[in-house]
Parts: sequence; structure tokens; C-alpha cells
Amino acid sequence: MRELGYDEENLAIEFLNVPSPAEYPKAYQELVERHVNIIIALGTELALKSANAATRKLPIVMVAIDYDPFALGHVTSLAHPTGNVTGVYFQEIELPAKRLELAKEMMPGLQFAAVFWDSASEDQFQSLKKAGQDLGIRLFGVEIRNQPYNHSAAWEGIPAEYRGMLILPTSPVFFRYHPQIAKFTVERRIPAMFVFREWVDAGGFACARRRIRGQTGQRGYPARPTD
Repeated sequence: MRELGYDEENLAIEFLNVPSPAEYPKAYQELVERHVNIIIALGTELALKSANAATRKLPIVMVAIDYDPFALGHVTSLAHPTGNVTGVYFQEIELPAKRLELAKEMMPGLQFAAVFWDSASEDQFQSLKKAGQDLGIRLFGVEIRNQPYNHSAAWEGIPAEYRGMLILPTSPVFFRYHPQIAKFTVERRIPAMFVFREWVDAGGFACARRRIRGQTGQRGYPARPTD
């Protein structure tokens, strides 16, 4: 943001921490009532739907995870938006299976693995389970619900035979705590397959992701249709 000319003197970020996705509609309405200039819709489709329900006038920058905003009719173009929504999206539904395949290539004897998942990554967990059946890898999934996530407690509940590797799908909450998660895996000496490089930079074992697609305008504003 500093490169775009923003600092503490001319930029204020309003951040709301909600206990569950069910609180998104109320949270986005509160942001509108705070008279913000831009709304960030981060995460699953419910985030974007809630933001759109709260306003059709304010620019919305989506960071779409685990859904296709084109197929669902939320946008017709990112490079040339015709409405108030632009941003980026991650095509993640099919990638969890690819990560599990790469994990087996790195660890040929892998037969068991654990998966942490939350409400924002349930679809990815389902994809992982199907991939596990195809690859002959049995998965033990642990749904983590209450923030801040207690990864140590979740890990202790996993049977010993499934602790050979940890698979972590995409989740806004997981990303928020990626330094802590990476540190946790390093301290426990857990080989883990992550999504983003940030986890590996923080000491994690490996990551695999696809290039993101999207368009934003200068100085943080959504790109104009004529850009």
C-alpha cells in the first residue's frame, strides 16, 4: 500500500472478526454502515454474496476461494468489470487432489495422512477424500471450529498411524495464522503439504498452488471498465 501512496495518515482499515461464516451478512452490513470506501470479500462464496447483499454501490474486491465467480454469475469479467465487483479468484476445487498426488510422489510409501479442515475448506476436504481413495491413501480428517484454532489439540486427537503427513487446504483462517501453523509443523517435525509459499517461507515442508487470476485498479480501487 505504501507503494501506491498510502500510509497511516491517509488510510484506515476496518477489520471485523466474526466467529463463523453465518455472521458474514451482519458483518458486511456493519462495514457499509461505517462508510468505508472499499469492501474486501475474502473467502467462500458466502462472503461475496453477503457483501453484494449489503451494497450494490461500493466497490467490492473479492478474494474468491473455493468457488468460480464466473460460473455462479457474480461477475462477467475481472479485467473489464461492468458492475461493482472485481478481484482475484483461486481455482482450488481440483487442486487438493493434485497436492495429495504430489505428496505421494515426495513420500512414495505414504499410506496414511491427516487433514485439518474448517467450514471454509469443506469442499476441498471432500475432494481430498476422493483423491485418497484413488491413490490408496487413507485420510483422517479433523474439523477445527473455534478460533483461534488449537492445532496442537487437533493433532493430539489424530491416531498415530495417520501422522506421517499433514495436508492443509485453503482457508482464510488458516492463512491468517500461517506463521503459527508452519512453526507448529516444524516443532513437531511434521511433513506438511500447504497451499501457499508463505508457509514454506515460514519453515513449512512443501506447497503447491495455481497462478491466481484477477485484476485490480491503481491505488487499490477496482479496475474501471475502460482499463
